[in-house]
Amino acid sequence: MSSFQLAINQPSSPDHPSLYKAKNPLHVAFSEDNDALACLWEDGYLQLWSLNTRIDPGSGKVINPNKIWEGRISESPSVGWRQVSFNCTDGSGGSWNVVVLGNQPTAEEDIVQSVFIDQGKLTKSSPTTLGSRNCKLVGSTWPVHIQTPKGEVRTRK
Repeated sequence: MSSFQLAINQPSSPDHPSLYKAKNPLHVAFSEDNDALACLWEDGYLQLWSLNTRIDPGSGKVINPNKIWEGRISESPSVGWRQVSFNCTDGSGGSWNVVVLGNQPTAEEDIVQSVFIDQGKLTKSSPTTLGSRNCKLVGSTWPVHIQTPKGEVRTRK
């Protein structure tokens, strides 16, 4: 049996000021269709990793991780992001659909934000309010599904 520890701390350099000074991510998700990991901090900082996991027995590293992308998906200090879902759109790990879910502390509605990362370039959509609070993202395939507190499942494209 093998193990590997991946350092996923948010940088605190002047180029990446942390709004909440959170050292560890609030939510992590694995891709269902690719050997990848997404790490989300409450302040909107996101890291995407290609894990390059070795499945066959043998010597050497169990995984050889490569950071695909990192940066802020939101600059709004009033939104607390809490869940991420993502998938690879091109099969080679160069293009990604990412959806994050969060809320503003004073609002009665959750917010969902979609971003597209293509070869390191970030394209954002406008945040959308969901009409209720305490929703959750279900699955990582595109389009993403959102479950409301009443159990209703909605599709987000």
